[in-house]
Amino acid sequence: MGYDLLKNADISLFGAKLRTVREFKGLTRSQAAEGAGVSPSWLQKIETGKHLNGTPAPEKLLNYCNSLGIKLELTYNVTLTRTNKNKTEKVKEDK
Repeated sequence: MGYDLLKNADISLFGAKLRTVREFKGLTRSQAAEGAGVSPSWLQKIETGKHLNGTPAPEKLLNYCNSLGIKLELTYNVTLTRTNKNKTEKVKEDK
């Protein structure tokens, strides 16, 4: 299942900020991953903005941020479209 919560550029910036917080707290990547119940390789992908399957699962990201004491709020923008043979129209946009 894919998630489109953050664009690639946003993930790189966000990951760099998470790394700064982790390092400020004096945690190694392994220690921080263990405390959040994620793998060190997952954390490395987040911190470097190179998550291989698009954006990270919201639950994992929330768990990790909570373990660092960071409050994270995620919002979803959903656009529903209907496609007729040669025409695509916006049905509903929810913010």
